[in-house]
Amino acid sequence: WAVGQAAARLDQPARIPADREVAMIAGDRAVGLGQWLGRLPQPHDGTVAVAETRVPGLQAHRVIHASHTGLVFSAEVADACERFLKNGHFAQGDR
Repeated sequence: WAVGQAAARLDQPARIPADREVAMIAGDRAVGLGQWLGRLPQPHDGTVAVAETRVPGLQAHRVIHASHTGLVFSAEVADACERFLKNGHFAQGDR
């Protein structure tokens, strides 16, 4: 009920079109309502488990030490996004 119509999409596996370059950034700072309302597998950002962000077809994946909301305000996230948009990857060794 808390996520409204988006709840229906939560049961569907993520599908990334083959002709798209997609990256995912996850947080691992467990802060937020998610840690009290439900059990999430570690590591998580208080809302989403890192394991949920590892979907087939990603060109890059990065875990940043931030909460779910904190990702929006993170300079590290902004820098990683800029690198991905310019280079197609976050940094050497990220995956």
